[in-house]
Amino acid sequence: MANFCNIRLNAKQILITYCAINALIYIDRGALSAVIPFLQGHKHGGLNLSSSLAGTLGSSFILGYMVTAPMFAHYSQKYHPEYLMCIGLTIWSVAVLMTGFSESYIFLLISRTLTGIGEASFVCLAPPVIMDIAPQDKKNLWIGLFYVANVLGYALGFVFGNEIAHALDGWKYPFFFEFILMTPFLILSLINFKDPKLYAQGEDGNVHLLSQFKILVKNPVFVNLTLGNSAYTFTITAISFWGPTYIENNFKVSSTTATSSLGGITIIVGILGTYLGSLLIDKKMKNFINNDSIQQTTKDSIKTEKCCLISFQVCTLAFIISVTGVLINYLSTFLLGLALGEFILFLSISPVSISLMTSIPSNLRGQGNAVSLFFSYALGGFPAPSLIGIFFDVLSKTWGMTIAAAWLIWASLFWFLAWRIARSYKGPNNYQWKDACISIKSLAIQDNLSVNSENPIQQLVIGKDIPEITSNATSFKTACLDPQSVSSKSAYYDAE
Repeated sequence: MANFCNIRLNAKQILITYCAINALIYIDRGALSAVIPFLQGHKHGGLNLSSSLAGTLGSSFILGYMVTAPMFAHYSQKYHPEYLMCIGLTIWSVAVLMTGFSESYIFLLISRTLTGIGEASFVCLAPPVIMDIAPQDKKNLWIGLFYVANVLGYALGFVFGNEIAHALDGWKYPFFFEFILMTPFLILSLINFKDPKLYAQGEDGNVHLLSQFKILVKNPVFVNLTLGNSAYTFTITAISFWGPTYIENNFKVSSTTATSSLGGITIIVGILGTYLGSLLIDKKMKNFINNDSIQQTTKDSIKTEKCCLISFQVCTLAFIISVTGVLINYLSTFLLGLALGEFILFLSISPVSISLMTSIPSNLRGQGNAVSLFFSYALGGFPAPSLIGIFFDVLSKTWGMTIAAAWLIWASLFWFLAWRIARSYKGPNNYQWKDACISIKSLAIQDNLSVNSENPIQQLVIGKDIPEITSNATSFKTACLDPQSVSSKSAYYDAE
């Protein structure tokens, strides 16, 4: 492609632009959820849809998204990722315009599928670009800010969609405004200078698509993170999609009250939780980020382990609080449980996103992000709206929402396994499935460790041979607590 770009944005300007685009994309998602009650009725141009058919709209969008994301990521090795993002945003803009002009359910279904295709390129390619352009000591913060835009956009979409639909007496109008708002960013993405450094190529050049998949599947940390993210996505998608409808119908409040309460809670706890999650990683990594004596792959390995642990802990707590809030079945307790559960769960957004990228080779981060999104939506986001809609129709809305919240237990389990395997400390290129067996075995050994062992410290490091440190327990602990003197990643962890 000929380079006729005239505008050169600096790193901060690129971050701001990406965050704005990301927020607008998620406004579209929230707006669709907000107009579901309109689509299920006859007023405001509604199509009289059942809960199952309305849920399929969310699933069709996700189908287009997950099928095309790996292809966009693969071609980012050959074409500049910002050109691919521009193509995706063009498709997205046309699709939201088609959504606004939809007169039948089938045409609306096709339009939402195309929206997912358009979104796929940006959402899978933007995070690796941010990782590449961000200052070394601000990578976690910048990724956190990018994902704050997800939360902010979705929450604003609830209010935006509901208010515009009411004000103009039609569910279609929010999507016309989205098209207008995206147009300047679409033009900017086309004329912006394309930095050649952002091509996703490794030292050995391009990696064949099938080879990329093999590398990712052989990485047990990445696989468990992805499976956990699938369960997390199931819950988030179900609650986001059906939340306004559930509050309105189950607690007999107006649509404005339902969307405003859910949107307000999500904005406040989402921004706060996502931002604090990125700061938590920075705190855990402060002794390593600017330590030039530690290789980058070692830093990535340490960061992966830390992020997996944080994700497991907060997800477990969010599961307990969210399920309790739904089962009590009062509006006040539901909203309180939702607020606390969302806040705790949003703490995991940055850790999960970062660990997915640091657990794999840097040149495969775009593809890794795409593959993770594919399975997260295939196993989580795609079936969630339709499945919970069926539970709403067959069982009850309370049981449907309870199942949506309880699905988090699977995320907690898989992120726990990812954390245990990540403690093999072998780095993004060398995690092995056999490490899963070793990590489980280490749990039993540590539980049965005798205080009279000749050298208990060394027994904690399963499969590690570090005689130069473990010959003396005191010197081992000293070395572990001083990151400047760490000669083994495992030493620092086990002393912590």
